[in-house]
Amino acid sequence: DGTPGGRDRLKLGMQVEVESAEVGDDGTGRKAKASHVRFGSAVLGPVEGAPDVAGGRLTVLGQAVTVTAATVFGQAGGLGALQAGDVVEVHALYDAAAAAYKASRIERRAGAGVDAYRLRGPVADLGARTFRIGGATIDYVNRSPVVEPGALADGRTVRVRLATTPSGAGVWDALSVRGGEA
Repeated sequence: DGTPGGRDRLKLGMQVEVESAEVGDDGTGRKAKASHVRFGSAVLGPVEGAPDVAGGRLTVLGQAVTVTAATVFGQAGGLGALQAGDVVEVHALYDAAAAAYKASRIERRAGAGVDAYRLRGPVADLGARTFRIGGATIDYVNRSPVVEPGALADGRTVRVRLATTPSGAGVWDALSVRGGEA
């Protein structure tokens, strides 16, 4: 996510992107030396409504999130320990066919310690002021956010930093918009 830190910041279930030299065989197995390791959640925001523990689903910032037996939780009690309004960080891959994020890690965060929400996903319904990612409508004009040139186009995956309070009628104000990995 661009924040300095070491190995101690990585946790089981986080999604990572690794840049490395070419993979080769050094006589002990196939290896490559990593030059950069990036990680960051797909969604950071409040849980909407009560999680569906039996169905393995919850909604965060208007995004459907599915949970499997392989999902790692950063708090005791797993999905059943989460409540509406809890701020969670979701490491996940977006499943376009299911229109949902398949969670690999979910961790409750202290809401007071979060200065902005985050969302990574494909742009839909791009208009003169707003676009959607899943069920979230995002205003990319209201707060004069930093918008990376060429980042906004329907279908393009973006990373958005959002104000922690909707501006009205469930619309979230973007603080920044940049191209994001799929």
